Amino acid sequence: PELETKIELWQMRGKTIVYAAFAGKENGILVFAIEDPIRATARSAIQTLQTMGIETILLTGDTVETAKRVAEQVGIKRFY
Repeated sequence: PELETKIELWQMRGKTIVYAAFAGKENGILVFAIEDPIRATARSAIQTLQTMGIETILLTGDTVETAKRVAEQVGIKRFY
């Protein structure tokens, strides 16, 4: 339950969860969270595109929570 709670917290914070299993002399599962930094100019670039009348949409293979967090940070309203 502690690990599940930590994973849920990471997901709510918009991080991507990575799972890795290993077997051999020792068996186990490694779980860690990663987050790509957003460039400092991303929000202003998105705003420029929107000002020009270009609709911006975020398409990602990440979780909904991650997509939502990134979209909010850069000013994109639609994400999938």
